[in-house]
Amino acid sequence: MLRTQLAPYKYNFASSSSPLAYLSRYHSSLLVVQRPRVSDFSYKPSASLLHRNHSTMAPPSILIVGCGVAGPILATFLLLSPLPASEKPRITILERSSGPRIQGQGVDIRGAGLTIIRKLGLESTIRAVTTKEEGAMFVDASNRVWAAFGADRSGKVETGTADVEIMRGRLVDIGYRKSKAVSDEIQREGGAGIEYVFGDSADSIEQDDQRVHVRFSKSQETRTFDFVVGADGLHSKTRKLVFGEAADGDRVKRLEMYSAFFSMPSGPTDSTYNR
Repeated sequence: MLRTQLAPYKYNFASSSSPLAYLSRYHSSLLVVQRPRVSDFSYKPSASLLHRNHSTMAPPSILIVGCGVAGPILATFLLLSPLPASEKPRITILERSSGPRIQGQGVDIRGAGLTIIRKLGLESTIRAVTTKEEGAMFVDASNRVWAAFGADRSGKVETGTADVEIMRGRLVDIGYRKSKAVSDEIQREGGAGIEYVFGDSADSIEQDDQRVHVRFSKSQETRTFDFVVGADGLHSKTRKLVFGEAADGDRVKRLEMYSAFFSMPSGPTDSTYNR
């Protein structure tokens, strides 16, 4: 069993809840999201990993819990393995909402996140719908600027505004559509592709020496998988089901710092700077 500790990180696509689960060192059956190193994003699933013995075993079945940013992106990468379509993994994405999770505010795509969108051929698509924010200003009640910090366009300096900032809903939609396109192509070639299950969630995860057994809360169906990946965010229910509710406090370090984000109509003093 491979149980990987999850920790909270600032929400951006370079370091949020596992944009890519690194599957290269598994022991048996249960995999919970691991935050990869930057170098991990050059990784391409090998035939030996995703299909251990194609002459005697079926392709591995993988459950990904969460259809936000990370889940569909991971599924897409797994289907980009060099295996024939019929030998690529059978992937199920489980999402408790009625559709992809599009809620949220701005997401900064930095570092390894840029590597990911380039490998998926999505950079131009994403750049076309960014927020176009030029930086951040600190102003007073009279709109006098006390400090201003522009967005870094060189990729060498981390500032408050990333070169690529996109609303989370748009990023989720782009990732979901990409996974659908890749899945459709795999299915046309005879593979299983991705099964999307919306409006349901996992309420039990048990494993034996070989596989993982997951009970779906709404349908009460128990299904069996080779791998289970939690891509359901910082407050992951998957993590709690695996490690236990009591132990979850040891795996999330709370900083007791809170912030709130909301949308509002544009005003006459608004500009391309966040104020």
